[in-house]
Amino acid sequence: YIDDAYDTDGDSLTDGLEYAWGFSPRSPNTLESGFSVSPPAADAVTLTFRRDPLATDLTYRAQVSTDMVSWTTLATSTAGNSPTGPGFVSESTIDVSFRSVTVRDSFSAPSPKRFYRLSITRQ
Repeated sequence: YIDDAYDTDGDSLTDGLEYAWGFSPRSPNTLESGFSVSPPAADAVTLTFRRDPLATDLTYRAQVSTDMVSWTTLATSTAGNSPTGPGFVSESTIDVSFRSVTVRDSFSAPSPKRFYRLSITRQ
């Protein structure tokens, strides 16, 4: 049984998030080991996130916003399936079970401030 909101190992990552990234809720991890955003280049930002394709009850959405109210989905992975979407670049195998997903947000320079998030929902 996993309580998505609980943090068993006290690493500031909830057990639900550790489940989504394929981490043990009893071993400390860092946010950057599951989701990272590269420093912006002239016309793009690269996002990387870890996913567990065996977690078929989850939907992962890499998203961007200019106001933190309206969000645009760059890539989606649902029910363990490979990601799709306008920003999806690639997916690689980390080990036997887990995947690393690369997403790119391309924009015209100069661009308004952009905010990024990884939304993970359980069906």
